[in-house]
Amino acid sequence: DVDVRVVRVSKDLKKLQLTMLPEEVLEEENVFNKFDIDEDEDDRIQLDEIEIDDELWGEIRRVTDYGAYVELGAVVRGFLHFMDHPLFGDLNGAKPHEIMAVGDRVRVWVTDVDTTQKRIKLTANRPPGLPGPRREIQWV
Repeated sequence: DVDVRVVRVSKDLKKLQLTMLPEEVLEEENVFNKFDIDEDEDDRIQLDEIEIDDELWGEIRRVTDYGAYVELGAVVRGFLHFMDHPLFGDLNGAKPHEIMAVGDRVRVWVTDVDTTQKRIKLTANRPPGLPGPRREIQWV
């Protein structure tokens, strides 16, 4: 048996959005209300205000098998794929839970904003085409 909850119903598209996430995760991530929020009453960063290559700081809120969800102060959390994490190349075969943890603060750059699906894709590797000096800190 598998327990699922209905998140959203689209009669026009004849689709259901289901989830297996526990209730406390759904409430924390505002999954049920994500598509019903009035933008005028919301103090968070709106998707149309976010641009590709924007630099943001965030906190990792949930780590999955493929990456992590990062709280950015936006209407939805951004997703950081584990291959877009700077430590991925340093640790061969490392799983996301080994290089990312809940509560970690991360500097990320926006690589894609999908306003239709309400998603933000992130990378923790600084995009090479950005202006300004790039300095690496070397610990001795």
